[in-house]
Amino acid sequence: MQVAFERRIAPVVAREITATVRRAADGFNADGRASPAVSAPDHEARLSRLIVPAMIATGRAFGMRVLEDAPKGMRLIEVKAPRVVFLAAMRRFIETHAAERVTRIAGTTRTMIREAIDEGAEDGLGVDQIARRIVERAGGVIARARAAVIARTEVHTAANVGSTEAAASLGIAGLLKEWIAAEDARTRPAHADADGQQVSEDESFVVGGESLAFPGDPAGSAENVINCRCVVGHVVPGL
Repeated sequence: MQVAFERRIAPVVAREITATVRRAADGFNADGRASPAVSAPDHEARLSRLIVPAMIATGRAFGMRVLEDAPKGMRLIEVKAPRVVFLAAMRRFIETHAAERVTRIAGTTRTMIREAIDEGAEDGLGVDQIARRIVERAGGVIARARAAVIARTEVHTAANVGSTEAAASLGIAGLLKEWIAAEDARTRPAHADADGQQVSEDESFVVGGESLAFPGDPAGSAENVINCRCVVGHVVPGL
């Protein structure tokens, strides 16, 4: 499911980054300065319109699966009640997190463009050559690679937020959450060590010396979050 959501998001994010970079290059080629569209919030707004709905859709899909799989006798009065609670909490978290994340992504795009311009000037390149360097350094293949990491990281976060908030909305006494690591050579040692760690729903996992509410928790460092493939599971005591 995560891979399917990643494949939907990555291409559109890559196109947005590449289009922004090309506008910057065209603007520089025209008047020798960075395009106003890059320094304005337009890029950030467009990214937000792409990423936020995709994250909410991901969180909803994973959360609903938790609600559907919950032991029938342990749900609140009816599925509708936890669904409403879960969707509201999941949406609040994602909208807050995504706003910060989109700002950083847009800032990175602008930084890459400025660095290409500065380096081109230091190398004595002409305007048209610098414009080409902008595209080479920040668009095309680079944009696609960035978009793949962005999609993987944000889908992973949204999936685990959805699962966590859905489980919490069920109101099951003593419910535990479990860190489940991908079991292969690519798994970080700290994440492999955390595999099977169980804590209560309101506690955090300790992973690599950091407290994480779930795999992909944006409060964690890049080393603990970027490209993580671990998932959160939920354990009903006595079952």
